[in-house]
Amino acid sequence: MTKEKKPPVQKKTPSKKQPAKKRGNQISAPTQPPILRPVPDKGKVGPLSFCRGIEKGHLTVIIQNEGGDIPADTEAKVEVNFPNKGSQEQVLLPLLSSQQSEPLEFKLPKNAFDPDCEFDINIYIGENLHRTTGGICAGEIHCSQ
Repeated sequence: MTKEKKPPVQKKTPSKKQPAKKRGNQISAPTQPPILRPVPDKGKVGPLSFCRGIEKGHLTVIIQNEGGDIPADTEAKVEVNFPNKGSQEQVLLPLLSSQQSEPLEFKLPKNAFDPDCEFDINIYIGENLHRTTGGICAGEIHCSQ
């Protein structure tokens, strides 16, 4: 009895075909909503980190979009409220795309330092309040006001 030699088994190489596409309707990934935030000064802590530009007679607020794009037909605005001293608002134009930032300047009201200058930064997307952040500039640091 003689043994028959079997031909060597060939190993399969991975297929270079693309994987089969799923059938049916493809659902696209949802778009991320805009996330607008005031950018703090990294050299300061807490509410003091939003105190910028005071030496020049105005408050500089830097707004950054950390989310998706703002729809073109939507208005975005920033309001700075100085309690018992009034408020000011500015519209973000052009609208901030994802990861963009924009500095805005708000004039300080008279007697802003009494003894400190307190303020709230309110960000609106459309008519909806999106975010509120409080800030303060210490009067003893900015005694020239």
